[in-house]
Amino acid sequence: MAERVTEYIENEVQGVDLSDKLIQNRNQVVNCTGLHDHEYRQFNDELRGTRLVEFEDYGHFPFPRQLAAQLDKSQSNIAMGMFSEIGRAWMSIDSDLFFWNFTSNDDVVYFDGITETIIKVELVRPKGAIVDPSIHFIVVVVTSAEVLLLGMTFRGDDNMFTVPRNFDVDYVNTDIMIVNEPLFTTPLDVKSVQYITGTYDGRIFLAGQDSLVEISYHAGTWLRSKGIEKINHSKTIFSAILPGMPFFKTSEDIVQIEVDDTRHFLYTLGERGTVALYDMSEDGSQLGKVKSLTLSEIQKEIRNSCGVEDDYLAAIVYIRAIPSTESNFVVLEAVTSKALRIHFTAYYEAFQHPVVHPAQARAQTLRVMHVRYPPNDLFGIHRGAQIYTANGDSESLFVGQLAENECFLTVFSTSNFKFVEYPVENISNALLGGSVWAFARQPALKKPFTHPNAPFLHPLEAPWVVQQHDSAVRKIFVLTSNGTYIFQQNLPIQLFRKIMEIDSPRHFKWLVEQHGPVEICVMALAVICSNEPSDIAISQNATRAFFESGGVAQVTIGPDSSFQQTSIANLSQLQTPPRYTSTPTKTIGSRLANSFIDPNDADIGESPVFEHIAPSARHDALYIYFARIVSPLWGMRVATRQGNHALNGLPLNLVPKVIDQVAALLAAIERHNLIDFNSTGQIYDPLTAKAAEQEVQSLTVLKETATQTYEILRLWRILDEHQFHVITQLLDDQALTALTSMSLANVVGSAREVSSELVTCIIKYYIGDEATTEIISTRLSEECPMLFTVQDAHLLKASEFITAARRMPSGHEQAKTIHKAVSIIHQCIQRVNMDLVSSMLGQVHAYDYIAELALVRASKEDPMNLAVIAYRENVDNYEPRVRDAINGRTAAYKYVGDTLDHLQSRISGGAGDGQDGEVTPALAAMYRDEVINKVLESDDELAHVNLFKWLLKNNLEDVLFTKPQRYLENFLLHELRSGESTKYLELLWKYYEKNGNFGNAAELLYNFAESAKAIPLKKRVLYLSHAILCIQSGTENNANLALKQDIKARCDVAHIQQMIYDDLVNEGKSPSAVADLDTKLYNLTELYDNFAHPFQLAKTKLAILKCANYGDPGDIQEVWAEILAHDLAAFKATPPESAVQVQQRLVVTLTKLYTMYKASVEYVPLHFILRELLVKSFGGVPPSWVPQICKESGIPLAAALDVASNEFQNDRFWRTGARLTYMVGFVKYVCDQVLGGRLALSYTERAVLAEKILTFIGTLILSVEPQPGRAVNPLVGELKVYEEQIKNIV
Repeated sequence: MAERVTEYIENEVQGVDLSDKLIQNRNQVVNCTGLHDHEYRQFNDELRGTRLVEFEDYGHFPFPRQLAAQLDKSQSNIAMGMFSEIGRAWMSIDSDLFFWNFTSNDDVVYFDGITETIIKVELVRPKGAIVDPSIHFIVVVVTSAEVLLLGMTFRGDDNMFTVPRNFDVDYVNTDIMIVNEPLFTTPLDVKSVQYITGTYDGRIFLAGQDSLVEISYHAGTWLRSKGIEKINHSKTIFSAILPGMPFFKTSEDIVQIEVDDTRHFLYTLGERGTVALYDMSEDGSQLGKVKSLTLSEIQKEIRNSCGVEDDYLAAIVYIRAIPSTESNFVVLEAVTSKALRIHFTAYYEAFQHPVVHPAQARAQTLRVMHVRYPPNDLFGIHRGAQIYTANGDSESLFVGQLAENECFLTVFSTSNFKFVEYPVENISNALLGGSVWAFARQPALKKPFTHPNAPFLHPLEAPWVVQQHDSAVRKIFVLTSNGTYIFQQNLPIQLFRKIMEIDSPRHFKWLVEQHGPVEICVMALAVICSNEPSDIAISQNATRAFFESGGVAQVTIGPDSSFQQTSIANLSQLQTPPRYTSTPTKTIGSRLANSFIDPNDADIGESPVFEHIAPSARHDALYIYFARIVSPLWGMRVATRQGNHALNGLPLNLVPKVIDQVAALLAAIERHNLIDFNSTGQIYDPLTAKAAEQEVQSLTVLKETATQTYEILRLWRILDEHQFHVITQLLDDQALTALTSMSLANVVGSAREVSSELVTCIIKYYIGDEATTEIISTRLSEECPMLFTVQDAHLLKASEFITAARRMPSGHEQAKTIHKAVSIIHQCIQRVNMDLVSSMLGQVHAYDYIAELALVRASKEDPMNLAVIAYRENVDNYEPRVRDAINGRTAAYKYVGDTLDHLQSRISGGAGDGQDGEVTPALAAMYRDEVINKVLESDDELAHVNLFKWLLKNNLEDVLFTKPQRYLENFLLHELRSGESTKYLELLWKYYEKNGNFGNAAELLYNFAESAKAIPLKKRVLYLSHAILCIQSGTENNANLALKQDIKARCDVAHIQQMIYDDLVNEGKSPSAVADLDTKLYNLTELYDNFAHPFQLAKTKLAILKCANYGDPGDIQEVWAEILAHDLAAFKATPPESAVQVQQRLVVTLTKLYTMYKASVEYVPLHFILRELLVKSFGGVPPSWVPQICKESGIPLAAALDVASNEFQNDRFWRTGARLTYMVGFVKYVCDQVLGGRLALSYTERAVLAEKILTFIGTLILSVEPQPGRAVNPLVGELKVYEEQIKNIV
């Protein structure tokens, strides 16, 4: 809401740049205004017969009696003038100088220390570093012979001391004194001086005939003495060489000098109308001429664009510097003798941004950019007299005319038209009894100034009308040869008051037409909130006017966003987002920030209907009025930093006034029910009623903001009274830096946080001083009840108890006192500054109480246990309420963790903080255990969770198993589900082991292996293995037996998956398949179809068939054929492997598979395997090759003999030639192994094998044919020998 107030303050400046009103046509070089009748108004004619005029004749002061007597003695020279800033007029009579207070026409001061005739007098500011601090102003006195700089001081109330320059002084009502001795003097080198002026930082310029002369004074140093010098900025070397040659003389006497202290520009006006511009550089320390325009050049520029008649441009009589507070583009205004106003700029193009750096603001040229015609009926070519003098400011222009021995004053005023988009002025006329010497306004306008080191020019300022609620009655003083004439300027609010007094509906209607209902409501608020007797008398009428003009929020309906808003407000509170659209949503601009769409009025396929809510004048007026009363402080830095402390940045003269004004507004809101008075009583339209309701909500927020502002300012006043810089020194560096960078708007926007920090500082500062603490506590609760609540007062009392406990010896009384303090803190736990409380309790070693308060704070931050629910459900995306609950609990638990960290560091021998010098490691361990037990005894699950994490982080997990912990199992399960490390599995296993709950542990591991994400396959297999171990340790019941069977089955499948994974990795096949296998667990069908079969993993196929109990002989033999073919293929590799190498391959394969599956003979079809080897091996390897494979693989040789014998008997292929010889060799190798004792066989096995050998030998003998030429084949003899030997071993 503070941002909203800032927007309202900024809105006051929107469109007030003078160029925005003067430049109606951007394409035209010189714009013209004043040609239309509506641009000039005359309230005197519009409200004829009433006192409702803007400038009212207030009276006439003759010259003071002392001066009247002196005027009769005058010999030759009289001069006079006025100094608005100090409320003094001056008059010189020959060599005598007089000052008097022109507001009261008394307090005459006479200075007679001048011997020469006085020509000119001016008041300027001193150079701060050179002139004594008691000198507030320098009076520049030019005589016929010299220039004197006189010091002006101001006396205090008792006239006993001189007020220093840095004090805030009411100059008008404070006595002045002229220092007797001149500060500096210098001879006058010119014949006459027409004008004197000074800059804000103390430079002095005078117009000496045709020369611009600077009077520069300096303090004494060790290099040079104190002195003064004159610098002529107009003379050149050429003009000095030829001073008296008239045909070279082109200059003219300077009659006026004007300074713009915001841009550091200086302007001069010559007697023939030449206007010159000088640039004093960014810091105002230099001076260089930029450009000058003669009257004829000015006339030419204007004629080319506007065609102004020459009579209007006959002479320029006055110039006024226009500061950056009025315009960034327009820099100078000139007034001609016919009241034509000419506006100049020093730039080729307007600035695109309202904030301008001094370097960007340097003058580029000097040109005419606007001309304003005077009203024709007063200053037409053949009407009115010539103007001989003028004076002006941002609100008004005063011109004096002489006609037929009468002097007329005409005033052009924009005060009533500041928010009109084009220039409009009210014209007032008055008859004066003498010629005009000077003009002055009271209260005087403060001249704006841009500091030399400022990053930007002084920004645009809101018009006077914005502060009219706080302005004293404005008066215009005109010093003439017949005394002083006084006129009272009735600002709009004064006109409003007069109309309220006469209670005239006609005049009230006229005023509403001039200013609009919003400004009327603002004026009414100013009266309603005033305590002046005159305002109290009309407050009833003002209240009625407020509600009559305030209206209600209005709703206008349109098909798109082209509706023009009728209010300056931008109510985000009144915004309801579009709830229907049939087309892509369109970006809604700032003009539609207060619009919403009614879905009931929209048909599918049609454009949505927007309902625009325009806030009432009453709503805007309340915001505007509040923004205006706080605007002097709102953007101001609240503190400035100096070293490690801060100084109050809010002016003490403004703070009390703003406090009173905000208090008056709040009282008026309550007294007159200004927010919701009959807000929906006469509204029957539902939409309008809704708008009114939302408007009330917006105003309620405004009231809260006003209350916060009121209390913040009162807190600031208390801080200032108690040494702001000392108290803020207790802030930490980060908070101090933040405070010194904050404006009042920032502080109000974060009122609770900032006030909490500052109240804490006050508590720290006065802690131990019970009497002072009680006084401050009472005052804070009375003056800042929202910022310093009863709870804060309780906290202050608790702080006193803790401080008292620090001074007590350890024992029952100290513990009792600490318990009292903690009991009080319990009552205000949500408002307490836990940092401060933790620090204080730590100083008395009440660490368990820190934990207790942290737990209470956590429960208060989350009364609905939203954070606990979110934790249990493992929710990632939190809605705002849940997020706030989590953050609140986390912040509270931090104090438990910090306390444990601190104690643990002491246990480990870490350095202390100065507060625990006497705490030994043993005591620290005791305090730590107390804190741990305090948490474990609580019902706060999240506190347990944070403690568990702290214990694990500090390698104290054994504490978890010292006794049952109700939330430990849930914590470990939660961490495992969140993908944390296996250490939590180990902890859970320990937990279950401690509690004898093996079934749960096994089920957890089983489920985790099945469903956990982002864990590798090896860990899944490991978890399943651990699950089997767990279930085997459990009791033998039906549930556990069933679970055991499931786990073992799943573990077998997982091992097969691991086998496939390893094979693919070793062979470098398909990284994508490897990644898939590492992601989850597959079933047997998926493993076979997706991996084993596509990648020809025959051994894995066999494992899958075995695991699935699938025993089809054909499929099994087919798999074994693939297995054998894979190894035998090495014979045909490049280069081919030897028989021995292939033999070793087969041995490895058969050994592994035979060992693995020999218990299930159907999965090791030996007959098929050995027959395949026998057939594949013939012709390339020795007869012993297959028996050797059997022997080394653990396959019985008897099985090999069975296969060989069966093949020999049934297949004639083996009975002839080399094949027969191969078979004989086969049986001979087996016989040698038996006879040589190389086989570890039992007696039975040996007998069986011998029987098979003898049978096979017998078959071979019958099949061996005799060789040619021999009766018996030699093979038969060998076989018979083996036969006899085998018979002998049985």
